[in-house]
Amino acid sequence: MSLFKIPKRKKYDDEKKYSWLSILLDSYAINDYQINLFGRREEQSKRLKIVCHKGCSNCCKNPMVPILDLIRKGISWYISEIMDYNTQEKIKVNISNMQKSTVCPFLVNDVCSIYEVRPLACRTFNVFKKICELNEDPFKTRPNEVLAPNSTIARKVAMRFLDYEPYQLKSKKEKEEAFENRIMVETKNFIHNIDWNNILWSGSQEDKKNPKEVNRK
Repeated sequence: MSLFKIPKRKKYDDEKKYSWLSILLDSYAINDYQINLFGRREEQSKRLKIVCHKGCSNCCKNPMVPILDLIRKGISWYISEIMDYNTQEKIKVNISNMQKSTVCPFLVNDVCSIYEVRPLACRTFNVFKKICELNEDPFKTRPNEVLAPNSTIARKVAMRFLDYEPYQLKSKKEKEEAFENRIMVETKNFIHNIDWNNILWSGSQEDKKNPKEVNRK
């Protein structure tokens, strides 16, 4: 369990059924709370406002969004057990066309359909002053207007995220060493490299899957 206080968040009954779900949702809650505080401080420092908002989806057209096994599992759970049928059907169409596009398969009508379980990369990316232009990489075009990656926040998130059983990390020291050795980077995949056709996850065997064995293309 993380040594950091878990911010208040929405609870799901399925957390009793899936041992990994609380770990994922706690990690997201820690990240969102810390990024919000950091973003406010940066707004004051830069005297600029973060402009990301619902319907602003240029960053959702990047095929290189990193996905970890626990994140993929959370997306699968959300789609199969929380999402409404009509949205599921739209996503199925997106998945079938995914290799012809760089757009995130979970973007529906320019809105993130999995917002509550969107990946960590999506939760931490924020820009100031103006929204991104189509195909713009603001890290290259205006790096001073991007909320910089924060290793302190990443470490806090990792101390809960790495409770995920397949990592087989028991102590705080083990988790810190794994974080320093970039385990979360080394075990990532990318959203467009994943076969989402089997997204309607319904089995429990994946609980035994070792994230170190995830196929990285």
